[in-house]
Amino acid sequence: MKKNKMMRLASGLLVAVLITTSTISGTYAKYVTSDSAEDYARVAKWGVRVTADGTLFEKEYDKDDNTYTVGDETVVSSNEWKLVAPGTTKTNTEVVITGTPEVATRVTYEATIELVNWKLENDDEYCPLIFTVEGTDYMIDHAANETVAAFAARVEEAIENCKADYAPNIPLESHSTDFPSVTWTWEFEGEKVGAKLAGYQTDVKDTELGNLAVSRDTFVRVEIATTVTQID
Repeated sequence: MKKNKMMRLASGLLVAVLITTSTISGTYAKYVTSDSAEDYARVAKWGVRVTADGTLFEKEYDKDDNTYTVGDETVVSSNEWKLVAPGTTKTNTEVVITGTPEVATRVTYEATIELVNWKLENDDEYCPLIFTVEGTDYMIDHAANETVAAFAARVEEAIENCKADYAPNIPLESHSTDFPSVTWTWEFEGEKVGAKLAGYQTDVKDTELGNLAVSRDTFVRVEIATTVTQID
């Protein structure tokens, strides 16, 4: 009997030792290496706004001739159309770009110029308009037999070449004057005509174009789209 008690006690101690050994080995008897890292970020600011004014033509033009005393304007539209006429000119109003994006940006321009029905009675193309882009004059190259469409395409290209890049965190409103300056002119006396329009622009042709405008619409449309894009 005493022997059985001793055996049971020994067995119990053995079990206790095994349990303790297992617990200790599970906690301390291995290599453990650990680390953790934490980081965070927010979305980069954009906040760019583009406000464009499409005013490049007018319904009325002020007089330049001080001997004209009937009124203050010498060209006035009789309907909803804006006008171009000999002696008129206008420069586009600037586009306002605001925002300080935290990314590099590129400002680009897409120009569309339509010259519709600039033809004389014999169907010859005739466009006396002169476009000035950033100080450079563009007129139809009559000597090279340039078409009205090709002339318009040259002016479009000149406007689109005015794109510009800006670094991050640059207030874009401080660069609004970078918008390309575009002026159109229909000369009254021909001061800018030069060799390209010599013998091409005449009072007779101007008058014929004006007479044809009584029965048909001869018009010019200029659209300049301004886009601000992130640079990758």
